[in-house]
Amino acid sequence: MPVILIEDGPAALGWRRCRRIEEPYSRGRVRTELQRAVDTGEIRVASVELTARLMNAVLGEAVLVVIGANDRAKVRADVEVTLRALLSGLTSPSET
Repeated sequence: MPVILIEDGPAALGWRRCRRIEEPYSRGRVRTELQRAVDTGEIRVASVELTARLMNAVLGEAVLVVIGANDRAKVRADVEVTLRALLSGLTSPSET
C-alpha cells in the first residue's frame, strides 16, 4: 500500500486527495503515537502536529529509498538504524 500511495497516488488522485487519505492512516498514526510518547514523558517535542508531519515525510522518503534499492534487505537495515538514531534524539533527558 505505501508504494501505491507514494508513487501512484498523487498522479492518479491528486496531491490534496492523497493527503486527505493519508491523514487517518500514516500521519494520523504517527501523531497518535507521538502524543502517547509525549503524554508518558518518553519524548519532548515543541509541537506534536509539526513533528508528526515531519516524521511522516521522513518515513515516506524511507519507503522510497527502500523500494528503489537493488539490495532492499541491506538498505532497509540501514534505514532502520538511521530512523532509530533520529528518533533517539526526541527522547526526554531522563530517558537517555
